[in-house]
Amino acid sequence: MDINNNWTLYYKKAITEKEPRLVGDFDDSFSKIPNISLPCVLETALFNAKILGDPYYGSNAYEYQKYEDCHQWYVTKFDSPFKKGNIRFHGVDTLSEIYLNGVLLGKTDNMFIPFDFEANFKEKDNELIVHIIPSATYGSLPEGVDALKGNAYNKNLHIRASGSEFGWDILPRFCAGGLWKGVSVSEFKPYLDKVLISTKSIEKDKAVIAFTFQDRDDVKSIRIEGKHKDSSFAFEGDGSKKKVEVEVNNPYLWHVVGYGEPNLYDIDIKVVFVDGREETRNMRFGIRIVKLHRTSIVQDDGCFEFHVNGEKVFILGSNYVPIDAIRHVDNDRSKKAIDYLLDLGCNAFRVWGGGVFETEEFYSLCDEKGIFIWHDFMMACVKYPHDEEFISNLTKEVGDLILRYGYHSSICLWSGDNECDQAYGWNGLDEDPNTNIITRKVIPSLVAELNPERDFLPSSPYVDEEAFHHRDLMSEDHLWGPRDYFRGEYYTNNKCYFASETGYHGCPSPKSLDTFIEHKWPLYKRDKVPTDEYMCHATSSVNDINAPYAYRIELMDKQVKTLFGKDMDNIDDFAKASQISQAEAMKYFIERFRRRRNTHGGIIWWNLIDGWPQVSDAVMGHDFSKKLAYHYIKQSQQKDLLIAEEKDDLFLFHLVSEEETPSFFEWEVKDGQTGELLVSGECNMAPRSASAVGVLWKKSADKKFLILTIRKEDGTEYINHYVSDIKGIDFDTYNRVMEKYGFLKWEGF
Repeated sequence: MDINNNWTLYYKKAITEKEPRLVGDFDDSFSKIPNISLPCVLETALFNAKILGDPYYGSNAYEYQKYEDCHQWYVTKFDSPFKKGNIRFHGVDTLSEIYLNGVLLGKTDNMFIPFDFEANFKEKDNELIVHIIPSATYGSLPEGVDALKGNAYNKNLHIRASGSEFGWDILPRFCAGGLWKGVSVSEFKPYLDKVLISTKSIEKDKAVIAFTFQDRDDVKSIRIEGKHKDSSFAFEGDGSKKKVEVEVNNPYLWHVVGYGEPNLYDIDIKVVFVDGREETRNMRFGIRIVKLHRTSIVQDDGCFEFHVNGEKVFILGSNYVPIDAIRHVDNDRSKKAIDYLLDLGCNAFRVWGGGVFETEEFYSLCDEKGIFIWHDFMMACVKYPHDEEFISNLTKEVGDLILRYGYHSSICLWSGDNECDQAYGWNGLDEDPNTNIITRKVIPSLVAELNPERDFLPSSPYVDEEAFHHRDLMSEDHLWGPRDYFRGEYYTNNKCYFASETGYHGCPSPKSLDTFIEHKWPLYKRDKVPTDEYMCHATSSVNDINAPYAYRIELMDKQVKTLFGKDMDNIDDFAKASQISQAEAMKYFIERFRRRRNTHGGIIWWNLIDGWPQVSDAVMGHDFSKKLAYHYIKQSQQKDLLIAEEKDDLFLFHLVSEEETPSFFEWEVKDGQTGELLVSGECNMAPRSASAVGVLWKKSADKKFLILTIRKEDGTEYINHYVSDIKGIDFDTYNRVMEKYGFLKWEGF
């Protein structure tokens, strides 16, 4: 039974001499917020109680940081239908001490996994107290170093909590913590909540799937039944086996969206314990084999690409960050994110290592929709500790997460972390990341033991021994660079086969800005120093121009000036110019990889939706408002597309087709300003391929607006555009031409 209602929250800056263990121990020295429902963290409680204003508005986020060193006590009473049982804390952020009826029940030290405690209950009025110890006060830094003003240091690294809650360039610093998931009581600790199902092999008419269970010595028997359409299988046997293999005849396979049906088997599992008790679970599982083919660096016959059931899948995806900065997982927001991802023509999410593991509902929806998930474990952008305590905690965490979530067919790759390999070369370091035992020994050994059928990548990007000596030739990379002109040398010269991060800033629309900034214009309060509101939503953990992310507003401003050669004098024009800059950049990044799909593996751009209202690289705001980039990405990710490329004095044209069978296309290129037909042709395309189909001389130095159209034999048309030498384009001319062809789909102006 859930016990998520009727809690009271007490909080206090300094802990008392006597640790509160019973409700009567709280006196007037504690602040109190009654009628709390779980999940809840301190930021939510303060807002709901009207103690502070909207944490997402103006500069209010800074006010919430004043409470991050508070101790919290979540207190409730409940009746129990049984005398002895299990209390499960589904998510505690992060360090806590738990008391039941005045007795210390246990402690927690990891945000990402649930904690179970055996307990003796009274029939009436059991008193439960959860003391949250503030993460912000944990750890230490060298003298004179302020962690808020620089990301070279992080005193909270030992804490297994979401890295981004301590402040990131995409999320605010909200690290007060609390019970971020619910609490439940049961007579017995669940056994079948951690069952890993994986595909061991697929042959022509048969597949073998493996079931991995938790170690336990009181399971008498296991029965497994699975069915999808006219295919079924069954197993019944001794419960002492940790791993069971089952044959499936004439299996239906799970495919990535666009490459076949995401077939899922309904599987019923029943275990009988030696005491006669039974436990059942229904699961859905897709039979598939995913293989990562990669070379360390760019070389002759090099690659970085994924094959699902033996077929190369070209990845078009978005990075997935926490859907909300205050980490009560919002399933409705997650469902919308999946819908928008598919609307854009994407087939993949990368769950980023600075966030959290998502809900069962999120992964189940990705299973059903055929979404490929590249999944980081929760580490990002720093060198993590290697002491015994940290390794022990992480080992428990990774093992739990693999067994709990690994059955989801959509999770196609485990990745050790985000950019931790690269962090060995940051802040004046030049160390070899292959000395990192966490991602070279600890996690790989767990994957090999529990989930050997799924590929593991130690880091993204992965700097193995060869790549360490050739870091300019990484086969997979994060393409951020100087974030200057998006067709500049950094972007055009990079040779990687797969970009798992890349993005560009885009200002939210005026109406979207109205939801979180009171004064939208001007951007600066003095010479290139953003206003307090813009500084806060940059995102900067402190209101200081020298803070790590304070430069983001000026960066966006510079990108506008680079594209249009002038400063804008009002928020409407500025926001439009910024959104055009972002849209053209994202379009260029995606099309650059698509036209090379024969030799390249894909692109996962940054990112779909903001986790809080901000000025960022996301193509949708926290309020789900679409920036222009959303529509340009949808255009660039159409199933079939004609793409232009500039090279010396030529335009080169490439046709990309994602059709499953050979296809015939007619194509043409017109001058967008005059309507003149410049070049046309016909092409027979192999399935899922890219081909160079034509060239055109660049006749003058004038900036050309090219309208690119292809037609299939059934009359279906796909339209695209390309602006030559776009740097320094005239703002009014661009708007006039793009409006003529319906490319400008503004929202919030």
